[in-house]
Amino acid sequence: MNNPLKKFFESKLKLVKGTRFVSLLFIGTSVLIAAGILFAANMYYNIDTGEIVMEEIQRVTGTLRATASLIVGGASDQDPEAGVSLEIASDDVLLSAANQVLRFSGGTEYYIGFKAPTDLATTTAYTWPGTYPGASGQVLQSTDVGALSWLDLGEAGYGDITAVGDVSSGAAFTQGTATGTSLWFHRSGQTGKLTVAASLGADRTYTLPDASGTLALGTGTTGYAAYWSATNTLGVEQYLSVIRGGTGAGSFTQYGIIYGNNTGALGTTATGTQYQILTSEGGTSAPAWRNISNLLTEGNNINLSGTTNVTIATVMDPTFTLSVTSPQFLSTTTLAIMSGNGQDITIDSASGRILLGSANWIETASGYKIGATSTEILREMIPILGFDLPVRTATSGTVQISRTIENYPVSSCAAGTSRIHKLVIRYGSVGTTTWAVATSTTGTYTPFELPPTNSTTTGTVHTATTDIPTPSGACTGWIQNSATDDWWVRVSPNSKDTMIYQIFLAAYDEIQ
Repeated sequence: MNNPLKKFFESKLKLVKGTRFVSLLFIGTSVLIAAGILFAANMYYNIDTGEIVMEEIQRVTGTLRATASLIVGGASDQDPEAGVSLEIASDDVLLSAANQVLRFSGGTEYYIGFKAPTDLATTTAYTWPGTYPGASGQVLQSTDVGALSWLDLGEAGYGDITAVGDVSSGAAFTQGTATGTSLWFHRSGQTGKLTVAASLGADRTYTLPDASGTLALGTGTTGYAAYWSATNTLGVEQYLSVIRGGTGAGSFTQYGIIYGNNTGALGTTATGTQYQILTSEGGTSAPAWRNISNLLTEGNNINLSGTTNVTIATVMDPTFTLSVTSPQFLSTTTLAIMSGNGQDITIDSASGRILLGSANWIETASGYKIGATSTEILREMIPILGFDLPVRTATSGTVQISRTIENYPVSSCAAGTSRIHKLVIRYGSVGTTTWAVATSTTGTYTPFELPPTNSTTTGTVHTATTDIPTPSGACTGWIQNSATDDWWVRVSPNSKDTMIYQIFLAAYDEIQ
C-alpha cells in the first residue's frame, strides 16, 4: 500500500554519487553563517568610539577579561573616568552570596575586606563623609540613619585616655545599677578603687581644688565637727575641744559671758541684771555679777595717786554725788564731768576756772541762767538824743532826729561773745513811725517801724535791734572810739503829732 504522506516528504533531489560530502559541507556552513547573523544583530563594533557594543545579556561560564576600561550601565557615548578601570554607571553593585568579601589587596597576597553579616534583618547603608578628617586622631561617628562624619573626641568632651596602665583585659571603668561607676588604679600588684554611692538621688559634681596635696579620708556623723585624728585621717567630735580650736560646748547662755571652764571647754555665766558688773572669784569659781554697792562701802574709798587720768562713767540720768577732798585738788587736779553729748563741765585747779560745754550754763535755784548760750549782757548805754522837753515833729517827712556820731562810742565786746546794738527810744505818737540808721557814705541800714502809742503827752519806751557802722576786724579787736562812718538816727512820722523824748544807743554782748 502506498503511503501518500511519505511520498510528500520524500526528496526528489537525486545526488550524484561523489557530490554528497560537498553538499553536507555547504549546508553546515550555511547554518553557521545564519547563527552569526543572529548574534551580530545584538553586538556590533562602534567605529567612532572603537568599542564593541553588546545589547543583550551574556552569560560567561569561564573568564571575562577587559584589558581596557569597562563601563557597566552607562550611555552609548559615555567615556570612562581617567585612571578608572571599572565604572558602574547606574544601579548598585551586589555581592549576593553569604560571607562574600569585598577585597582590597594593595598589590600583595593579603587583603583588607568588608563583608555583611549573614543574619541581616533590615537594609543598612552608611554614607561616608565627603572630606578628610580635619586633624589627626579623629574618629568616625554615625547618625541614626547611617550618615558618617569625623569627630574629635577631645573637643566633643569625651576626654583623652591615652593609656590604661596595666589593665590587660576587661574594663578600667565599670558602671552598673548596683555598683555605680568605678575607676580602678593598679600598682605593685594591688588595686585602688574610686567609686560613688551605689544609689545617687541626683546628679553630683565633685571638684578637686587647684592645689597639690593629699586627700584626707574619714567617716562623719550628722552635726559633728571634723578634725585631724591622724596623718591624712579625719575624726569627728560632737563638741570640738578647745585644744582643737573649738569650744567644747553645745550651747551657751544667752547674753552670758564666756569664760574658761577647763582645759577642754568654755563656759558661760548666768545673765546679770541691768547695770551689774562682772567680778572675779579669785580663781576658785566662775566669775559672778555684782552691784557697785556690793563693792564700795563706807571706808572703802578709791585711792588715786600720781598723774593717773581717771574716768568715771555713769548710766543715763544717775543720782550721782562726787566729793573730792584731796588737799592737792586746788593745785594739781583737773576734774572733768563729761556727759557724752557736748554738755561738759571742767574744773581746772591750775587756772581756777570752771569751763562749761557749748550747751551748758550755771543756773540759780530760782531758775536764773548764768552763762547760757545766746544770753545778752548789757555792756554800755549812751544817750544820742535828750532834752528837758520832748521834740515834736513838724512834718510827716523824713528828718534826722539824733546827733551825728563820728566815732564808735562803746568799748569792744568780751571774749566768747558777739556784739548786738539796740536803740532804746522813749516816744509818743498817734500813728506808726518808721526809724532807720543812716550813714554819711554807705546809705541807710534796714529800717524798722514802731507802733503808735496813742498818746503824745507821756512817752513810751521801745527797744529795737539795728545795725550801725562798726570798726573793721573781729569783735575782740575793736578799739574804743576808732574811726567809723559818721551816722545818725532818722525818723519818718506819718503826721506831725510825734513827740520824741530820749534816744539811747545800747551795746549788748551775746554769749556764744
